[in-house]
Amino acid sequence: MAHSESPRRVSERNLRAAGVLGRFDAFLDSFGAVAFRRSRDASWRMEEIGVRISELCGHARDQLISQDSQGDSYNELMVCDPGMSLDVMIDKLLSARPFYGIYYALRQREGGQRWLHEIGRGILNVHGTLVGSEGFLLDASAWRESQCPPPAASRRSADELICAEVAHHLTNLLTAISGNLSMIVRGFKPSDPLCERVEDVRAAAKRASDLTRDLHSYAQAAQCRLHPLDVNALVRQMLPVLRAVLPAGTVVRTRLSGKLPGIAGDAGRLRQALTHLCANAAEAATDLPRVTIRTWMDACGVCLSVADKGVGIPGAIRDHIFDPFFSTKRRGRGMGLAIVERIVRAHGATVDVRSNREAGTECVIAFPIKGEASHRPARRPRIR
Repeated sequence: MAHSESPRRVSERNLRAAGVLGRFDAFLDSFGAVAFRRSRDASWRMEEIGVRISELCGHARDQLISQDSQGDSYNELMVCDPGMSLDVMIDKLLSARPFYGIYYALRQREGGQRWLHEIGRGILNVHGTLVGSEGFLLDASAWRESQCPPPAASRRSADELICAEVAHHLTNLLTAISGNLSMIVRGFKPSDPLCERVEDVRAAAKRASDLTRDLHSYAQAAQCRLHPLDVNALVRQMLPVLRAVLPAGTVVRTRLSGKLPGIAGDAGRLRQALTHLCANAAEAATDLPRVTIRTWMDACGVCLSVADKGVGIPGAIRDHIFDPFFSTKRRGRGMGLAIVERIVRAHGATVDVRSNREAGTECVIAFPIKGEASHRPARRPRIR
C-alpha cells in the first residue's frame, strides 16, 4: 500500500542524512523501553526498532526489521491472540483512539518466550491518513506472572513481586512523561528560558527511568528459564550489541575456548549479566576502555570471565560491591553487580572477583555442566 510520507518522516529522513539523529537514537536506546516504528502495510511490519531488542529476545535487530531476511521477522516471532490478527487488532484500536496498548509473547532465539507490552500511537500523513505507528516496547514478564502465577514452589518473595510491579507501573508513567516532554519542547524557541528547565526535567526522568529499569531487572533476575546453552555462541551473538551500548571507542576482545560442554542457562538473563559486567569493565578504564571476555573449562565447570585493565577495586569497598544500591560513582545506581549475582545464583553458578592495582579486575562466573547437578552451596562472591 503506497502512502504519502508524513512531515515527521520527511524531517527524520533529512536529519538522518545529515547525521543529526545518531545521538537521538543512542538516547532512545539508553531507556529501559525499546523504541519502535511500524509501517501500515498488509501486516503492520516492524520498520525500525532499538538495538536493546536483542537483549530481550536474542535475535539480531537487523534481522527483525529486514524485508528480505532469511530468518524470522519481528511479526513472525510474535505470539498473539489466535482470535485476531495483528493488523486487525492495531487498526481496530487506532480507530477508537490515537494511542493503543497490546500484550504479546515474543519467541526467543534460545527457546522460550518473553512477554512484552507494546505502547504506540498512530502516525498520520499530510492528508490525515494513518500510515504507521510508533512507541515503546516494555518487558511485561511481571504482568504475565501476575496473570498466571507459577507453582507455589517457584513463586517469588513478596519483596520481589512489589519491586517488579512498582517498576512496571513507573516505567509506563515515565515513558509518558518523556514522550510528552519531547512534544512540549518543540513548541519553544531555543532562546526560551523554559527550554533549560524542560531539559532538566527530561534528564531527571531519564535517571528515574534508568533506576526503574534496574529495580525491575533486580526483581526479575532470579526468575530464569533454563535451556541447553552454548556459552561461546552466546558471547559471539552479544558482541554487536556490546559494541553498540558500551562507551564509544571501547575495545572488546575475546579469547574463547575451542570447545566447551553445554550448560543449562537462560540466554536473556545471561546477556543481561554480561552487559553489566562489560559496562563496569569499560568504566574502570583510566584511558582507552578495553574489555576482555574469556571462556574455558576447569574443575569448577564452564567458566566465563570479563576483565579490564583498570586500577583495581580498593580494599575498603570490596565486601560491598555486590550490595544493591552501593556505588562509588557520582551518577551510579549501584544495581549492576547485584543483578549479576542474582542471575548467577539462579543458574546454580558462582561468581568470583580477582582484582589488583597492576593487573586490573576480572569477574569469573563458573557454571555447572549441563546434565550434572550442582552441589555447590549458594555463597557470596569471593573477592581477591
